Amino acid sequence: MRRAYLLLLAAPLAAACENGGADPGAADTVVTEYVTVRRAWNPGERDSLIAHIIQNRTWNFPYVGDVSDQASLMLDPDSAVELVPNPALASPSPGAARAPGALRVPGGGWTTAGIDSRIIDNSQSPPDTTDYLGFFWYNNGDNSWKGFVFAAAPGTTVAATFVNTTAFDAGGHNSGAGGGEFRLAAPTTYWQGDGWVRRNTVRVTGNIGFGGVTTVTTGPYLGGTQQTALMSGQLDSVRLDRLSGTFGTNPQYASATFTFVGSIRLTCVFPTPCTTNTLRAAAAAREGRMTPARRAELPWSSR
Repeated sequence: MRRAYLLLLAAPLAAACENGGADPGAADTVVTEYVTVRRAWNPGERDSLIAHIIQNRTWNFPYVGDVSDQASLMLDPDSAVELVPNPALASPSPGAARAPGALRVPGGGWTTAGIDSRIIDNSQSPPDTTDYLGFFWYNNGDNSWKGFVFAAAPGTTVAATFVNTTAFDAGGHNSGAGGGEFRLAAPTTYWQGDGWVRRNTVRVTGNIGFGGVTTVTTGPYLGGTQQTALMSGQLDSVRLDRLSGTFGTNPQYASATFTFVGSIRLTCVFPTPCTTNTLRAAAAAREGRMTPARRAELPWSSR
């Protein structure tokens, strides 16, 4: 698997280098505050990180649920993916777009990954299909501090989509995108992406699945299938307004380019073989009716 992974990764990374390090297909006028880079794992680092994620249920997010048990598939065996300040901003090209304010999240010192989630509910007629595609991040030094942006996406990529969580929830998550960031350590604080007039989009420009498709044996996708993937895309100046708590800055802007980050494809067909999806559906319905402050207290955010 390691050799296959390296061969698969080589071609897209070479293409990225030929494009000045930019994500293939990315708009030349979009210059984000942060970009992803790869480095070799330190001895024991990957195993320790996976154990930490599973023990603390760190990768638990709205819309997609708890994917902590999939950490070993999403963290590639050879390289850690880090977010660093974009060197292009040292001498930005004419027309380069930057949002005003403190563009900090995800930022340096954060881990990131992508999710491609597809849920088919055959318990109703006609069947209802829900697709989410996007990225999440969490602070390496504080596992209670994490963020997410997911878009409704019936395919394997998604064009630049405006982020407005209130509208996304009100529309039953069938179109648009929603996201936010929360920190559970005192003072518990929640920021939400509810749209603004400049940029404020998420997109996924590359989504490559590789390796075998296997059965999920734990968690909310129990009985479904999973496949390792590499995803690329951008958060283009997504504004996050603080709706509860007092921690950090307000507003915040998520501005990052992701180039082939570790990701996963998850598919659930309910009620069989993916028997536990009712729990996710019920949780999503409750979440959509809650205030932002109450949403930050949900079980997925407290683990």
